[in-house]
Amino acid sequence: MVVSCGVNETKSAVNSFQTFLEFFPLVEKSEYSIDEKLISNHSRNTVKLDSALISNYIMKDSLIISNLYLFQLYKFSSVVRFNISPNLVGIIYRREGGAGGVEVEYFFNVYSSEGDLLSSLLFAEMKSDCSFYNIQEGNLNGKNILTNVKIYDTDCLSDKVKLRKIIKKKYEIQTNGGIIEKVY
Repeated sequence: MVVSCGVNETKSAVNSFQTFLEFFPLVEKSEYSIDEKLISNHSRNTVKLDSALISNYIMKDSLIISNLYLFQLYKFSSVVRFNISPNLVGIIYRREGGAGGVEVEYFFNVYSSEGDLLSSLLFAEMKSDCSFYNIQEGNLNGKNILTNVKIYDTDCLSDKVKLRKIIKKKYEIQTNGGIIEKVY
């Protein structure tokens, strides 16, 4: 604990982390799914996150060049929050960007109860332009995470879409907050 000017900075950091968490609606059970339909329609129901919270809890040390931070190139919004254990909190947030195409990503982050980022995983996404279309759907059930990635080839001129491959992965949230890939 650091005390300066009579202020307990550890307590201030926890309070600010609690403020960050309040932007994310609490889901009682650690069960949540994001599919292609939700990705396409989700932005209407989310709360935009402010840059101070993003730089403190999502993208620390993201300076690209003088006065330009990576998080300034995206829109961030809250999705949900889970209490994984008494000492671990999970959130899902949405990051939206893309220059000339579509880029919507959902990340699952695990934090200590004090606000330390312990792990992060790309949970779901939709990326496309006229030559490709990728969709990743995510499913959280307790401490297990399943992702299903569909990669399509597209043709800008004919609007043809062809499924190229499907990749399925399984992850597990560890008691220390880490996320490890399991054999699927």
